[in-house]
Amino acid sequence: MKLCDQCHQRAATRHAVTIVGGVAKQVDLCSTCGDKSAFEESLCRRMREARCPYCGRQPCAISTDFLALAVGVQAELIMCLKCKREFLRYCQQAMEKPAAGLSQAQQRKAIHVLRAAADKHMKQWVKRRKKV
Repeated sequence: MKLCDQCHQRAATRHAVTIVGGVAKQVDLCSTCGDKSAFEESLCRRMREARCPYCGRQPCAISTDFLALAVGVQAELIMCLKCKREFLRYCQQAMEKPAAGLSQAQQRKAIHVLRAAADKHMKQWVKRRKKV
């Protein structure tokens, strides 16, 4: 049983994962410590401290990492607006290719490959933008 990261007394029932600079950070809170106001305060604090993992700017939003979720991992994407738009554009374009006939294991592998390719694309995209 995982204990609450805040009070260290009760079982953690609320979990959030943030990825900042490529490093995943998980926060586990009990229902008492994780009430809405505490969760919002934690979210605001994380947003103030976070940086876009690709360009280093202040992020504009936290959203669910849908690629991680597709393989059973709950994680968040924290990016600035420009990087988030490009990341989503790249993923959408890559997912337009038909995946019919793939087994579940093949689909999971394809999602991992897409996530790695999207990460590589974003790093190259930011480098190109900095040169201009």
